[in-house]
Order: sequence, then structure tokens, then C-alpha cells
Amino acid sequence: IILADGATLILTYNPNAGIIGDGDTVTPSFADLPIGFGRTKKFAYTTSVTDSIDFVMDVNGFKGPNSEARNGKQYDIRSFKVARFSKGCAGNNINGFGCVYQLPSYSPIKGGSEEIKKWDPKFVNADSYDNYWAGAKKACDDIGMSLPDESKLKSLAKKTTAEKEQLGLPTSGKFWSSSEQGLYSAYKIFFDDGATGIDVKYAELNKVLCVGD
Repeated sequence: IILADGATLILTYNPNAGIIGDGDTVTPSFADLPIGFGRTKKFAYTTSVTDSIDFVMDVNGFKGPNSEARNGKQYDIRSFKVARFSKGCAGNNINGFGCVYQLPSYSPIKGGSEEIKKWDPKFVNADSYDNYWAGAKKACDDIGMSLPDESKLKSLAKKTTAEKEQLGLPTSGKFWSSSEQGLYSAYKIFFDDGATGIDVKYAELNKVLCVGD
């Protein structure tokens, strides 16, 4: 494989690597990567579905891996794999709710884009806005989970502080629900006291809890 700068990669395959099965959970990691002109964008990475595949750097063109010395030993220089693969729930299993996981971060979807037609087709005539609510829905779906509706999220937020701490739930902050209020707004829940609020879908400060089986 030849990259744009002329460097080459060797694609390797490990037939003994494990595969994803029913009930397995993919846990992504996040990194800010340069996208040109001094800008960066946050991406979610996972190598779970390609666990048996890796790239070996071959920038010297010798058709074999470059090596480097670390702590007195030689190591191949390979592409970095920043995600981990785990079985079961990535967050906390809560009786009556299933797996509950708070995303460390998420990205909005641009209004007027092809993606917005899938994740929020009602968000029309808003090409200049970034839709964080739609981004929250997509981010949960990307890890095989979903954004909870107002009722389910509120029942979690209404638990006592002691219960939330014991269950590994947040005790403060405002979180998106999947329930909409009109074309450009959606319901959010405050985890301080379980109160309900309404916010525009392009609001940036709401957090995300995903739920799954």
C-alpha cells in the first residue's frame, strides 16, 4: 500500500485473532486528528472489527518492518491501535435499564449534510448549524447502543445521589434525550435533580448517556 507521501505499508493478517460475537461490546477511543489548514477534528477509533489486521510501516522500502530500539529491545514500527475490545458492558449494567455508558465526547453532524438526512431529517433549512443532538444519536448507534428517551433518562436521573454513585451514574450535568420537541429542539434531563428542560439541537454543552441490552 502506497500512501500519498510515498511511504509504503505492509498489510498483515493474523488468522488466529478473535472475532466479534453476539453480546460483545466495542469500546471506542477518541483522538483529535489534523484535517488540514491547522484544523483538527475529533474521531472515534475502534479496531475491534479488524482485530486480525494490522499495518507494518515500510518507509525505508525494504519490504519488511522498520525497527526501533526501546529499552534495549528492537520493536517493529506499526500503526497504532488506540481502541480496546471488551466483552460485556462498556459502562455499567443497571437492573431494568441494561448497559448504561457515558460517552467521553461526541461530534455534531453538519446541517445540510447527507448524514443529517439519516439522523435528523426534520432538521431542514439549517445548513449553517451543527446538530449536536443528531451527533449524540449517531455516537450511541456507532457503539451498538441508543440514546434513551426522556422517560427512561429521567428515571435514571431521579435516583438519589447515593444510588447514582453506587451504580456509576453521573450525579450532575445535563444530558440529551432522544425525545424531540418540534423541529429544532429536544428534551434534556438534569442529573442534579432529574428536572426536564428543552434545548435547541445545536446546543454544544449537553452530555450523552447511551443505553443498550
